Formats: sequence, C-alpha cells, structure tokens
Amino acid sequence: QVPTYGIFLSTAILVGWMLFLRLAKRDGIDGDKAGAAAFWALVAGVVGGKVGLILVDLPIYLSQPQEIFTVGFLRAAGVVWTAVLAGAAAFAWTARRGKLPMGRLVDAAALPVPICQAIGRIGCLMAGCCYGGRCDLPWGIVYESQEAHLRTGVPLGVSLHPAPMYEALWSLAVVLPLLVLVRRRRRAPGEVVVAYFGLYALGRFVVEFF
Repeated sequence: QVPTYGIFLSTAILVGWMLFLRLAKRDGIDGDKAGAAAFWALVAGVVGGKVGLILVDLPIYLSQPQEIFTVGFLRAAGVVWTAVLAGAAAFAWTARRGKLPMGRLVDAAALPVPICQAIGRIGCLMAGCCYGGRCDLPWGIVYESQEAHLRTGVPLGVSLHPAPMYEALWSLAVVLPLLVLVRRRRRAPGEVVVAYFGLYALGRFVVEFF
C-alpha cells in the first residue's frame, strides 16, 4: 500500500524545494548554501513535529514510551506549529552561519509555501485529518473508512466541511497571486514573507470557523 497522504506530502516538499532554489538563485543567493538551509529546516521541521506530538500527548508517551517507535507514530506528520518553529530556527541558524542575506532568503521561501500548503492539504483531505464541522451544503464530504476514524477521529457517515480544501483554495486563489505581486513590486527584502504571514493568517482565521 502507498499512503495517499505520504504521496501528497512528498510532492509538496519536492515542488517547494525546487521552486525555492530557483527563486533563491534568481535573487543572487548561492544555491548550495540556500539548499543547505532548506535541508536542515526540513530535518528540524520533521523532528520538531514529532516532538510536538509527544508534548501534546505527554501523559500517554510517558506511560507508554514504546509508542514512539510504532509505525503509527512514524507515519504521523506531527504538530504543525512545533514543526514550523523548529524548521524556522534551523533555517535562520544555517542562513546566518552561511552569511546569507536573510531578507531575500525568506522572501524566496515565502512564495513556495502556499503552493506546498495547497498540495499538502489535499493529502489531509484524503487522510481525514483537520476535518471540518457538519456541513449541509452540496460539497460536504462523508468519510466511511474505519482506519481514518481510528487515526484521526474523523466522524464517519456524516457530511462535513472539506476544511483542508478551503485552506488550499485560499492559498492558491488569494495568497499566491498577491505574493507574486508583492515580489515584483517589493521595495525592501522581507516584504514577501510579511505579506504571506498576514494573508495566510486571515484565511486560516476564517477556515477555523468551519
């Protein structure tokens, strides 16, 4: 079996990696050093996500530490915010060590992020994680997989909002075009990543209601 979530997550990482390196080189940044920053950010992000997973369910892992070595734990993506924080810290540390221009570097990273999020969220939809609330609209989705329920707690046989797709569409339809516009007209390095945080946060705030 090939997990659908894994396919979309791997695709998101590959696409983001290639686009980031291309944008970094276009901004005059050394490709090898930019690639190293991205690599260590990815490694730290994976580890950080797992650490977050342990912290969220700390009593369980303290009483059953063997659960850390199970296939289910290894397959789990982890907690997104601890992954982001760990990845960002590693990215900044590697960039500083390589004496890279931080403003231009994070701008190069900001543009691929909404593309990666859109691809990754399709995987979330397939897996049943980050599921939405009850939906009486025509595009509501219904899960029937017992495995999805056991892994994510998604209700079965109930029409739900496809919340991951709301976030994916927001990322592609609003965030990405505006980031392209900001990048073309930026007056100072760092403006693209600031625009990303503002635009994504607005969309995520709305999606949370669903």
